[in-house]
Amino acid sequence: MEALFSRSIGLPIVDQHSHLVVGRLSDIIIDTETGKIIAFALLRGQIVVPLDIIEWRPDHLVISDMDHIVHADDVVRVQAVLQRHIPVFANRVVTEADEYIGRVVDMVFNTKTFELKNLFVAKLFLIFKYDHRIISVKNIIEIKKEKIIVKDILGKEKDKAKVPSLIGAS
Repeated sequence: MEALFSRSIGLPIVDQHSHLVVGRLSDIIIDTETGKIIAFALLRGQIVVPLDIIEWRPDHLVISDMDHIVHADDVVRVQAVLQRHIPVFANRVVTEADEYIGRVVDMVFNTKTFELKNLFVAKLFLIFKYDHRIISVKNIIEIKKEKIIVKDILGKEKDKAKVPSLIGAS
């Protein structure tokens, strides 16, 4: 199953045994070197690691026990990723040739493997989004602090999109 970043933020996190809401998802922390989710962030620096997620449903996340909610500083790997501070959401996306494609406006995750699957990229003008593109993680070369570099797929798309003109053909 897949889940959108935009629809996941704000989801309740439910304890499997008590069925109580123990928090709300405030962010998804991605290891930009592997493309995997390393933590689900709650408020006040608290996190839940994917190992403790029993199920990621469209309307809530189920965790094994509320005691598995820990502070981000308690998990070394999460702390290291947070210190690098490399964003994926809202980051600039460019091709290898440094052609601007847009900004990440949403992301798709695989809810079973906890991996990033696709980026939704669009150009922005004020509050308007245009020139939407879906970029597979397979096309990502590198995620840096200031930009995400993807394979030069735009040139291939432009060549395919050319249609022979019938004007002047006789």
